Parts: sequence; C-alpha cells; structure tokens
Amino acid sequence: MGRQILDIGRDSFWYLLATVGSSLIAFLAVPILTRVLLPREYGVYSLVASTIVLVSNLGSVWLVMSIVRFYPVYERENRLQEYYSTIYHYVPHLLTAVLLIALPLIVLFVLLGRYRSVIFLGVADNVQRQEAGELAEVLCGAHRAVRRW
Repeated sequence: MGRQILDIGRDSFWYLLATVGSSLIAFLAVPILTRVLLPREYGVYSLVASTIVLVSNLGSVWLVMSIVRFYPVYERENRLQEYYSTIYHYVPHLLTAVLLIALPLIVLFVLLGRYRSVIFLGVADNVQRQEAGELAEVLCGAHRAVRRW
C-alpha cells in the first residue's frame, strides 16, 4: 500500500511538471506571438493550434488506452519491468519521430502559401506542448489501470 502511494506521488509530480511546463510555455508564448504576428497571421496560428490539439487527442487515445488495457496482464504475469521498459523505450521515440520527421515534412511539402512560416511555427510550438501532455498521460496510465481492474 505504501509503495503504491509513493508511486502515485512520484508520477503525480511528473504529471504536474509536464502540465505546468506546457502551460507556462503557452502563457509566455501569447504576448510574444501577439506582438510578432499580424492579426491575420495570429488567426492562422490559432487554427493550426486548434487542429493539432484535436488531431493529437484523437491520435493519442489508442496509446493511453493500450497502456491501461495491458497493465493487468503484465502485472498478473509478474512482467511489469518489461512492461515499463517497453513503454519508456518506444513511446518517446514514437513521439519524437512524429515531431522531428513527419510533421516538418508535411509542413514543407504541402502547399501552404504565404503563411508557411506561421504554420511551421504553430506546428512546432503546439506539437511540443501536446507531446508533453501525452507523456504525462502515459505516466499516469498504469495507475488508471490499477483503479479500473
């Protein structure tokens, strides 16, 4: 029981750190972006941000739910070390690959017109914040599984 409380406290700290860090970046970005971008460009930036949040939430549900679903199986078989090592090895690599490879290629090769730099800025900024939130969700996935099963 005491170990579970310590684990929940440790994971809650990392979740808090990711959430506060992401929110702080967003809070600091607003005054900078409103000074640098024209109103029309800021509108495009906001649309990009909204789209990324929507797509990211729809795209990451499977990841968190698979973590929650398979936790009891690994726990029953006493293979939690393998479970966690797999999560912590593959999830950051997957998210980094999306951030560093796929999204810049999409931004560079899709016809974006004169707002290319604003869209690129929006993609880079918002994907980073969404990934921080997704990593925090991954950290909390096992504790959700313990409560569900």
